[in-house]
Amino acid sequence: MIRFKSIISRIVILHVIAVAITSILMSLALSWLLNIATNNIHNNAMEDQALTLAQHLVPQADGSQRAIEVHIFPEAMRGTGEGHYAWDLRPQSTMTNANVEHAVTAVDGQTLTLKYKDGEKKIIVPPEATVVTYTTGDKSELKPGTKIFVAAAKNLPDGSLEAPRINYGKDGLTPPM
Repeated sequence: MIRFKSIISRIVILHVIAVAITSILMSLALSWLLNIATNNIHNNAMEDQALTLAQHLVPQADGSQRAIEVHIFPEAMRGTGEGHYAWDLRPQSTMTNANVEHAVTAVDGQTLTLKYKDGEKKIIVPPEATVVTYTTGDKSELKPGTKIFVAAAKNLPDGSLEAPRINYGKDGLTPPM
């Protein structure tokens, strides 16, 4: 678990909570983004949305895959990380970042057809899947102890980390992934 500690200029102090609490420093890219994740209770309007899905590769009879989480990006993030690739959410899980081409709602959840530049995937989103929507966050909402998720941080030549964005949960929500 990673929790926000403080931010000074573009330097973020994070507490990594494992066996013991360790503090790390991470710089933010010049054009860094702050995204807030909120529960999406109206997840029936997904057609033509820019989505990222983390799904466990549970083979379905029709060759589709079952989603564990669905992340709805704001329009400004459309195309971010587009494609289908391995992810470390669970053993054998993958991530598909794509646009929703078609959505069909059924009793057992939604079936989405996702299209990205190199292909398409058919994804089943069961009712128990976590669905969150990302919007632009506000730095004033980052308080000590806020749960965050940092992806795509890169190692700099001096051994430090630099991140392009910080995702955090609203009202105590732990950002999924």
